[in-house]
Amino acid sequence: MIFSSGYATVMGVIVPLVSRDTIVISDELNHNSIINAIRLSRARDKKIYHHNHMNGLESGIRESIGNCQRVIIISDGIFSMRGDHAPLPEIAGLAEKYYAEFEEGILTVIDDAHGVGVIGKTGRGTTELTGEDRIDIIIGTFGKAMGVNGGYIVSDARIVEYLRETAPFYVYSNPITPSEASAALKAMEIIDSEPGRELLRYLKEMADYFRARLVELGYEVIKGEHPIVPLLVRDTRQTKQLIKYLKDNGILATGLSYPVVPRGEEEIRFQVCADHTRHDLDFVLEVLSQFKQANG
Repeated sequence: MIFSSGYATVMGVIVPLVSRDTIVISDELNHNSIINAIRLSRARDKKIYHHNHMNGLESGIRESIGNCQRVIIISDGIFSMRGDHAPLPEIAGLAEKYYAEFEEGILTVIDDAHGVGVIGKTGRGTTELTGEDRIDIIIGTFGKAMGVNGGYIVSDARIVEYLRETAPFYVYSNPITPSEASAALKAMEIIDSEPGRELLRYLKEMADYFRARLVELGYEVIKGEHPIVPLLVRDTRQTKQLIKYLKDNGILATGLSYPVVPRGEEEIRFQVCADHTRHDLDFVLEVLSQFKQANG
């Protein structure tokens, strides 16, 4: 089922699945689209658990028993500001463990916009990376790895049929164009080929190299499998200073400060691409080394 964008997909999927007898449980670092979809859905209640904290998720489920007919667990697959991933086997396991406690069960929804086409041996995203196949609804986008407009869901045929009739962002919005659909199909063809798998292997090698070298230089990074490589600065002023230094040296990187990220987690988000060479990464690392030497 295809929507006009990844953001519209999240908004269009979550709202129709939520009733006045639904409680939504969400990771605290989920994407803005998930946050707004939950607000728009007007669920009976929403519960937020600490990032990837499965004890917190389980507590939220247990607190919901007897208070609703359905629970929906929602998480990003890859967290776009950090590059780390959700523990899908643990999430699916908890949903399975408590499913029978609710009249309408528990649905698991994963937004894998930053995972599909980038991680996993064949680029199939966080489910492939974690080996988990029990997620009920997977949301993806054509706008990241595939480079065109559009978003989509993969789910049980009954859920897809229900959403085709009830999702306002699907029913009352334009579809993607034939040219965009053709471009997305070609991108998927490349990803699902031997050259595509070689690109994925190379991309992981370069991301791992860059992350490891940052640590050697004394910078703080977040562990992960993804080519989003966040350099934690933890100070707004220093983040702006470093961004300017990088720009002055011909390097484009994104600085993230509050409210985009929580206070104390200000960062530079580097995005390694399959077009980057080791020489490119070494150049960035040398500039970062010079900055550290000049600023202690």
